[in-house]
Amino acid sequence: MEQGARDMSAADVLRADKNNFFVDYGEVVRVELISTPYSVGIMMLTRDDKFEFSTRESSEKVLKSFRDALSTRVEVRRHEPGHRVASRNSR
Repeated sequence: MEQGARDMSAADVLRADKNNFFVDYGEVVRVELISTPYSVGIMMLTRDDKFEFSTRESSEKVLKSFRDALSTRVEVRRHEPGHRVASRNSR
């Protein structure tokens, strides 16, 4: 039986696909979460790179995951319907 994504450990996720990669918490400068009605946008700025992801997971669960590990480096923005979310240029 195939293991569900919700039951996978971090090591399992890394092994699941050759494109998955590890980011050390110490390398993370800032994480910005943008909550929309249908998804959560995630921008992660590290010392060397900027990554952008999105998920359909609940914003509360995503926020808890990042706040548990990165506390003060997490910023949250709520996307208001009818307003466009402005993206920042990479450094």
